[in-house]
Amino acid sequence: MVVVETLDELATNYGDSKAAGHRDSITKFTFIVTLVAVEHVLSTLTPLSKLLQDKSCDLIDATSESRIVFALLQVSFSYNYICYTHALNSCRNSVFINIHAM
Repeated sequence: MVVVETLDELATNYGDSKAAGHRDSITKFTFIVTLVAVEHVLSTLTPLSKLLQDKSCDLIDATSESRIVFALLQVSFSYNYICYTHALNSCRNSVFINIHAM
């Protein structure tokens, strides 16, 4: 919220039109969902990135770690897709039931 408040202050008190546009952009649902997805991917990749940048990095260990991270991301995305699909279907069914109950 600090970022939103700061952008509000810049837009209101200093007439910064770009700040108002940025505030509107970062408070949209699509931005927040994208930010969460990117955070998930980057938090998974960070240990691998640190390993690959280490001067004492062993090629065998790096290859093994890369495969593990790749597998984790595959499982994570397939699980998230299943959860998303289930939630979407539940939402659709709920709306369908509510419409027909009227």
